[in-house]
Order: sequence, then C-alpha cells, then structure tokens
Amino acid sequence: MCFVTNICFINHIFAEKVTEDKIKAVLLLKFPLFIEWPEKAFNDNVKTFKIGVLGDTLVIDSLLTFNGKPIKGKILIVQQFKSVYDVKQCHVLYISPMNSKKLQKVIKVLKNKPVLLVGSQKGFSENGGIINFFIQSDKVKFEINHDVGIQRGFKISSKLLKLARIVSNP
Repeated sequence: MCFVTNICFINHIFAEKVTEDKIKAVLLLKFPLFIEWPEKAFNDNVKTFKIGVLGDTLVIDSLLTFNGKPIKGKILIVQQFKSVYDVKQCHVLYISPMNSKKLQKVIKVLKNKPVLLVGSQKGFSENGGIINFFIQSDKVKFEINHDVGIQRGFKISSKLLKLARIVSNP
C-alpha cells in the first residue's frame, strides 16, 4: 500500500507542468548567486534579501514558495508591489509586462537605486532594464544589458554573461 502511494506521489511530481512563470521564478532566485550588488544595497543591520514583483503575474506565486529561505547569506523576503512608489528597499525587482510609457516611468524612478531590474518584454533591456526574459524555440532565455548593470554598480559574473544574449542601449 505504501509502495503504491509513493509511486502515485512521484508520478504527481513528474506530471506537474513546469510553467514559464516557474522557470522565471527559479532564475530570479539563481541570478543573485552570480551578481554582486553595490555596497549601498546592503547595510550590516539588514539580514534580509528582498525580491519584489511589480504588477500582476503568476511569477509571484512560485517565488512565494521560497519566502523565508536563505539566499546570499540572508533570509529571502518576497513582496508584490502595485506601484513603483511602493518599492522602498528591494534587491531584485521583476517588472511584469506593461506599456512602454509606464515602463519608462518605472525605470526612471528606480534609476539611482541599487535594484536589479528584471523584465519580460521586448525592448526592456535596451531601455534601462538589466535582465530581460524572452522565449526562443519554446524555451525561456534571458538577455543582459551589461552596460546598464555596470552603470548601476552591479558586477555580473562571466558565468552568467556566457548564458545570456548581451544587448546594449540603442
């Protein structure tokens, strides 16, 4: 009986569909392992690492399953924001797709903050975002605007850069 139950449980795990949103969430958790933040992003009293999501997206559901887990020697806090003005202290911000005018406003508001801006829409990296997800051959891939990352004080590992398509500002 227990043997059958275990097989059913294993089949359930493997039958679960890995969605685009789940892949993005896992990558959002992995990116910090290959990136150094500017010193002003952390102070010695801060014991948390915050990943935020701006807007409505299913990525938040997958990220929330990791809330409270360790990341970069700190405790992961996942937050969802409705407005860019609610983003007070955040290390990674996934920006759900939005119209280009609103996106430009978001990028402008966060320009001088040590926040790794990650998006998922055409032109995101070329217009001030640092990492952008895209789909190619039915696979989730990402591109990095290394110049913007450097301008904002981030040090991105060559290991991560090798996996990405590198883009520049227009």
